[in-house]
Amino acid sequence: MPVCYGEGPQGRQPEEVPPPGRDGGQVGGGGQGGDKANPLGIPGAAPVVSQDNNFGTGKEADRATVAADVQFGAAQAWDYFQKRFGLNGFSGNGRGPTLYAHYGPQITNALTDGESFTVIFGDGDGKSVGPFTPLDVVAHEMGHLVTLPNNILTEQGEPTALNESTSDIFGTMTEFFTNNRNDPPNFLLGEDMEDGSQKRKFERFMDRPSRDGASPDCFSPEVGKLDPHTGGGVSNHFFFLLANGSGKSKFGNSPTCDKSQVKGIGAKAAEQIWFRAVTTYFTSNTGFLDARKGTLQAAADLFGKDSTEVKTVTQAWDAVNVK
Repeated sequence: MPVCYGEGPQGRQPEEVPPPGRDGGQVGGGGQGGDKANPLGIPGAAPVVSQDNNFGTGKEADRATVAADVQFGAAQAWDYFQKRFGLNGFSGNGRGPTLYAHYGPQITNALTDGESFTVIFGDGDGKSVGPFTPLDVVAHEMGHLVTLPNNILTEQGEPTALNESTSDIFGTMTEFFTNNRNDPPNFLLGEDMEDGSQKRKFERFMDRPSRDGASPDCFSPEVGKLDPHTGGGVSNHFFFLLANGSGKSKFGNSPTCDKSQVKGIGAKAAEQIWFRAVTTYFTSNTGFLDARKGTLQAAADLFGKDSTEVKTVTQAWDAVNVK
């Protein structure tokens, strides 16, 4: 089953996406990669080519620009996983995904199919929401290619919330890895897709997830019943606290659920712990308590069982009520 970037933060269901291979999915361009040219049978799919090796003008109206944005985001995510963690391709076998830009008008979503190793990107609604191709959104989808083909966090409920959060974390860390001075990295997701004419539906806030009006800052037994893009706010909050600490920082003002104070260990140590936990200790049905155990073991593996990193992992989970 394909997974997507997300719903609007008001708890709404995702925009109805026409099934690939059926009427309604109009694609003006597609990337290349994977084992087959068009594994999902998307109508109208075609490679994006250039006679002069210049792709697009930097404006969304130029269709090649959007395709180039997809390719750039995927390439940065590829390099991120390879250089940070030594991962050879997103699923570890050197295989590249098939990428499709321009998946039809009025499609406000991006979707990943782990089985066919294919990702499609909608063009937005043509009004207030643009194409789903900012770096952190594209890298979010590439994160699903790390988890889904390896059957990590694929069950419903809490595992799916952790899956979406994992992609949020990897998307954010890819942005820091890229460190584009024209698009400075932060702990927001999707902030570049929408204009200011309405309340943003697709933006996510890792410092205090409840800023979107729906996502929880703190764990409760109800989290597994929420939409996973919403429920993932708990582990997004944990990761922010682990990296940056609580209270005011360069990247936000992050509260704790138990009024404690957390001193962060930095993003690079935090991402190493999360990646090792996800790829070594998380399974298809890992929930939040299991995620706590997995990240504690990962921190002990990397830094020692009595390390500051292990103590901070404990404090950060406590701070979001995962105890």
